[in-house]
Amino acid sequence: MKVVCLWLFCLILLLNINNINSTLSQTIYTSQLTSYNVEPELPFYLDINEHFGMAVCFYDRNDHVLDCSLEIELVDPKSAAIFHGPVGQTGVKIYDFLFEAPLPDYMRQKFRLQDFNNYPIFIQEQDFLNGDWYIEVYSQQVEKIIRGQLQQTDDLYALMNTEETFPPSFGGPSRGIVIANVLYSQDPIEVEFDIMHNVINAVRIEVGTGNVGVPGEQSFFFTSIASPLFDSTKYTVNEEEQLLEGLQYIQIISESNRAGEIRGQIYQVDPVPDISFTGRMDGEQTNVKTNSRGCILVSYDCDTNIMEYLIFHNLEQTLNGFARIAPPGSTGEIAFQLAGTNSPIYGKEELSNTIEFLLLSQHMYFEIGTPAFPSGEIRGQISAQWDYFAHITGPQLVPPVTTKSLGCATFTLNGRILDYEIMHNIPLATETSLNKGAIDKSGTKEIVFKSPQEFITGTDEIILDDDELEQFYRGKTYIQINSEDFPFGEIRGQIHRINPCNSNPIIINTTPDGNPLLFNITRGASSTIYPNIFIMLCLSIFVVTFF
Repeated sequence: MKVVCLWLFCLILLLNINNINSTLSQTIYTSQLTSYNVEPELPFYLDINEHFGMAVCFYDRNDHVLDCSLEIELVDPKSAAIFHGPVGQTGVKIYDFLFEAPLPDYMRQKFRLQDFNNYPIFIQEQDFLNGDWYIEVYSQQVEKIIRGQLQQTDDLYALMNTEETFPPSFGGPSRGIVIANVLYSQDPIEVEFDIMHNVINAVRIEVGTGNVGVPGEQSFFFTSIASPLFDSTKYTVNEEEQLLEGLQYIQIISESNRAGEIRGQIYQVDPVPDISFTGRMDGEQTNVKTNSRGCILVSYDCDTNIMEYLIFHNLEQTLNGFARIAPPGSTGEIAFQLAGTNSPIYGKEELSNTIEFLLLSQHMYFEIGTPAFPSGEIRGQISAQWDYFAHITGPQLVPPVTTKSLGCATFTLNGRILDYEIMHNIPLATETSLNKGAIDKSGTKEIVFKSPQEFITGTDEIILDDDELEQFYRGKTYIQINSEDFPFGEIRGQIHRINPCNSNPIIINTTPDGNPLLFNITRGASSTIYPNIFIMLCLSIFVVTFF
């Protein structure tokens, strides 16, 4: 019995270590499928209220893979596919869900984007990000169809399965999808839940508080067990904090699984990822006279050695791109080739111990060459010098906006003086402003920058007063960019401080004997030391148990 308990303890620890984190390259789109969305409209005399579907799709801009989970409630479902077409228009089929008829009520499929003669991957990605793709499901009965546009108009989602319950449930492979929206205008906030599931003999649908892979406590339950279920509830201040920190889950209890048949953690759609380093790219660092600029955001996991990066630049033509190793002012050897050259560039690399050390010691830089300057027109050192950033996207607006537009900004404070560089790719921008407001809250405009153009910079023109300084330090300041198409905001980016997994980056000028591996890299205890202790404990239990 003691051995079983120890193994259970290990399972909790290991599951808790492997929490899902947001990534720079991943974006999430959701959809509700109904017969009302079908174009052309179905005849008015048909009973179309009973047909419904929900989808959550993850798109990786680095691998160009779309991972979709789809749940449907449709009589005799025959086929499902992804189409290209804006809201209100009939589109063209692009990709099929590869399931035989009759379709299961829950499907998951990964679609790797492919170049077509008249529809290359780059254009596909832009159309998808702009909300011009939709899912349509057909029934054996011709008049029964459901359709849903893939957009970023929802705030929260959850994917429920049997593996996330505690303990893991037994029985059939039940599944469920949850999409939710937060009414921030209410005080306290109200959350609207849309829930679909295929649990047989469901007893209760509840929302609980607890991390992934550990037992939790019930916060509240819904009065119905129907699927689909549409309900809303008021949240307390503590519950709101737990929700936005990813500490709430939704669970369905059944007659055969009283501890929970399916469960799924509730996550924000496109949360801002942790950023470890930033960089500013320009021609000064390559000794080239150019007006072109670039913005770098880097996320690094010290446990896995995985580095993800976003490079946003305004070069019109590009030739090559490299990560190189050298301190500022020096030219270095190539560490790896960048994942692309056209902006925005999303990439992922697993670093060796040597390259990791040089990254943490701020001896890595990115460089992009052009036909005019093949050895590099702009360059940016990856460092902690600009220790605040904003990843500017549509989903951060309240309410969210579906758009392919994007922005990137870096900041630092020199006393009260704000040093900033802001870049975006909105061609018809009308205003760029610094606003006061917490994440997921509508705020008030504090400063309007002198120009809404695609690149603005300043080092001495904005001086923050006491209130503005306090809000900035507390993460309650954001950048918003308005456009002709979205006069109340097309993209927004909350200003956060960088969060390196190594909280004390090492600054070096030389390495002993030219071998950086001789240095001892101190990593954050919370991210590395404790998990290693847990793993060693579990290995010790394994040895005692079996040997």
